[in-house]
Amino acid sequence: FFGIYMNEERLLTFYEGPAVLGLTNFYAPPTYFYIKPGETISVDALTVDDAKSVIAEENLYESVNYILANNAAEYYRVFAKTINPNNYAFIRLLLIELDQSSDEIKTSVTVASYIIKRSWLSRSYVMLVLSELRKGGYIHMKDGKLTGITSLPERF
Repeated sequence: FFGIYMNEERLLTFYEGPAVLGLTNFYAPPTYFYIKPGETISVDALTVDDAKSVIAEENLYESVNYILANNAAEYYRVFAKTINPNNYAFIRLLLIELDQSSDEIKTSVTVASYIIKRSWLSRSYVMLVLSELRKGGYIHMKDGKLTGITSLPERF
């Protein structure tokens, strides 16, 4: 798995499994995203000209369209989560997302770090919300890592 960052600090999402990234740069000005591996990963890279040549030679245009549509849907899903009526609603969504992630992701990041990097909310506010949710028995953590969610209130 790897994290996809908008800049070196703003975590957009974690991604698991194989991925094809950079195809949008064929058709539009470059969009720069950064990936940071959560574990050892293999990365193969092609120049734009080499990639275009392989796509043409192997007639992979349908596959490219599928990848672009899938990536666009994923980016939309990530973006849609950032539009919320309030900060707590965003934290709630991020907690649910983290809870549904694989054990590899859950054990690789602290809850506070995950929320702060995804939301850019203040550390003090995030820590206050997490503290209150723990006190209320809504979430369970060990060594700063999320171990489970009992339930989350709609409002904070």
